[in-house]
Amino acid sequence: MTEAEWLASEDIEAMFGVVRARSKRRRSRLFAVACCRAIDPALPDPRSQRAISIAELHADGSATDAELASVMLGAHEVVLARASDPAVIEAAASASEGLTRKAAGMRQWSYRMGMERAAECVAVPHPYRAAVQVGELVRSRLFHFQGPDRGAQASILRDIFGHIFRPVAFSPSWRTSVAVALAAQMYESRDFGAMPILADALQDAGCDSADVLDHCRGEGPHVRGCWVVDLVLGKE
Repeated sequence: MTEAEWLASEDIEAMFGVVRARSKRRRSRLFAVACCRAIDPALPDPRSQRAISIAELHADGSATDAELASVMLGAHEVVLARASDPAVIEAAASASEGLTRKAAGMRQWSYRMGMERAAECVAVPHPYRAAVQVGELVRSRLFHFQGPDRGAQASILRDIFGHIFRPVAFSPSWRTSVAVALAAQMYESRDFGAMPILADALQDAGCDSADVLDHCRGEGPHVRGCWVVDLVLGKE
């Protein structure tokens, strides 16, 4: 894959093929988490929500392997319960008979099951595999109605992994107290609305990297793991 293809691609598997060798587990897991949050920030079962939250904490070393395993099992229970729900079974049977309204109901149930399956995937021990599995779920027909498209996923991936063909040499002198405070606030809150302000702070500190400044001032999206925010905070 060339740099031009990387910047335009919507093929998540191909993009991961490029970054896998140099990918840190943290970034792969944060990508999977971001995809789950993009699917639906209000999953109905607390176990699914907890799986996403703990997986995100685990990526930054703030949750243990045991905690991750526990929430993975909890999220799996949600998927099993959904699959055995009488309403799901009835909707599936009706869909197989070609009844339009029931078939639509089955698609909605399938959408919900798919989201919960994604929450389970994000907590598996191997973040790369989890990210690809979540990617498959998001791009499947289950998410035809409400899920992010391939372009949105690819944009999230680029936000996390950055310019892999032209790594930015980030000067420590750009890491001023103002820049660090802005980056930390956005990271903790997951609200990246201050990215243009971060660009101003970096530029005031002497940053002359067009890649860094343009990324901060671009349309985004920006998520936890954003390569510029990571550079400012000194995260790997």
